[in-house]
Amino acid sequence: MGLFLGRAQRSGSLTERFINYFPVGIDPFEMLGNPQLSPEVNYQADLTFEWRTEATALEVDVFAGYLQDYISSVIDPTLSPRLPMSPGVRQFINIEEAFKTGFEANWTQQLVAGLQHQMSIAYTYAQDMERDEPLPEIAPLDFRYALQGAYFGEKLHPEVSFRYVLEQNRISTEFGETVTPAFSLIDLKLAYQFTEAFRLSAGVNNLLDEAYYEHLNRSVRGTNVPILARGRNSYAALNITF
Repeated sequence: MGLFLGRAQRSGSLTERFINYFPVGIDPFEMLGNPQLSPEVNYQADLTFEWRTEATALEVDVFAGYLQDYISSVIDPTLSPRLPMSPGVRQFINIEEAFKTGFEANWTQQLVAGLQHQMSIAYTYAQDMERDEPLPEIAPLDFRYALQGAYFGEKLHPEVSFRYVLEQNRISTEFGETVTPAFSLIDLKLAYQFTEAFRLSAGVNNLLDEAYYEHLNRSVRGTNVPILARGRNSYAALNITF
């Protein structure tokens, strides 16, 4: 077990201080810098736990952080955008007080018949204490599970993986976020190591052809049309090591 205490500070970047009505993010909002930004300070505590045997390994990290002058941005309806297709202007600001807490856990275990499985889960809760609303750009709960095998002298490696992401309804309206629906993905992969130098692999991602998008991808403001991730796709690769 371990307990870690830390203090980190960062000043605003050139973009956060001096950008002038230009869409530099991953959505079409024009961004306006703020030369008066105060440095962001984070006081954080992490409690870690690790347990290992010959067949299994478990790692858990629980964290909490108190943030002062957190650098973020909000939509300012009094500012007019310079580009005709822009939905508005978002200006960088300091959030006086904010709070983050959450956990990450990872479990790996050796099974029978050459199988191994791995499970991981991560979640962050973040709150703007000044405005009493969620902090923006916080990913929702993310759960991942993978079942892997090793056969024929560790040459053949099949793998099936599953990912489930919870709906993110803790959103910041002042930032312009929208609710992101939950989604689940299944991926398949097969690899064969012919020699030390040659490895052939192939697979299918998003096997069920799920229409989804990540919370940190933006919807097009005004139409609320999401920017979808890739649907079902397959690949094959030959790796040569010299």
